[in-house]
Amino acid sequence: MRPLFALLVSLVLLTGCQKNSKSSSYTIGIDPTWYPLHVPGQEDNVLAFSIELLTQIAKMEDLQMGIVRMNWNNLTWGLQKKKYNAMLSTMRPYTFYLSKYSFSLPYLLTGPVVVLPKKVKSNKIEGKEIGVIRGSPAALILQTTPNILLEGYDSIPEMFVALEREQVDGIALEVLAASNYLRDLYPEKFRIASEPLNNMGLRLVTLHETEVVLMNCFNRGLKRLKKEGTYDKLLKKWGLSPDDMPMLELDKKASAFIQSFFET
Repeated sequence: MRPLFALLVSLVLLTGCQKNSKSSSYTIGIDPTWYPLHVPGQEDNVLAFSIELLTQIAKMEDLQMGIVRMNWNNLTWGLQKKKYNAMLSTMRPYTFYLSKYSFSLPYLLTGPVVVLPKKVKSNKIEGKEIGVIRGSPAALILQTTPNILLEGYDSIPEMFVALEREQVDGIALEVLAASNYLRDLYPEKFRIASEPLNNMGLRLVTLHETEVVLMNCFNRGLKRLKKEGTYDKLLKKWGLSPDDMPMLELDKKASAFIQSFFET
């Protein structure tokens, strides 16, 4: 196992966490492919968002954060071997994990959302026919919801065509894919009409109760960024909401940011 790069970001502005810690320096492991999360073409945007989010939290909480890039199949191994203090991961806080790992609040929700035509003002989907990808998380969630008729499809483009032709009342798919399609292809026709339907997302993960100060700082900083509106601005900046520029321009911006960040 060999990390592809490492960088220490020294950001000392406040004293929020340092006084409770022997050291305010932490190393975070990241798999930039985000496996097994399916984010085709958006990997750099998620990485840029994650890096800038960590940077903002480090500024707020008087932390030094080192970032180590890892292959997905070595990411958890590196945490267990204490190669770094924490990792950014798609791992969810299932009960069987809680004796081994500690989890932050999700900093990027990635679960399915409902997409409806903009002309439909109500967000209620009871009694509606909703398109889903067969076997997807959205299908598994909504099949247990009463008074909803599901229509299965084999691809996301096929679902959007069906919605456009009014063959279904709405569709459900992962939020990052939905944002991408709405921004690039359907900005005037459709809208995201729900919060993510489950708690799938990216989190800061540590070994169980080994980095309590880091976890507290991360959660506190995340809440503050959301309260101040900075969090939503970062989502838009890196193309993780439907309210931004086309994906091609976002790709260029994210790639340039990542390159400049690690060359600093």
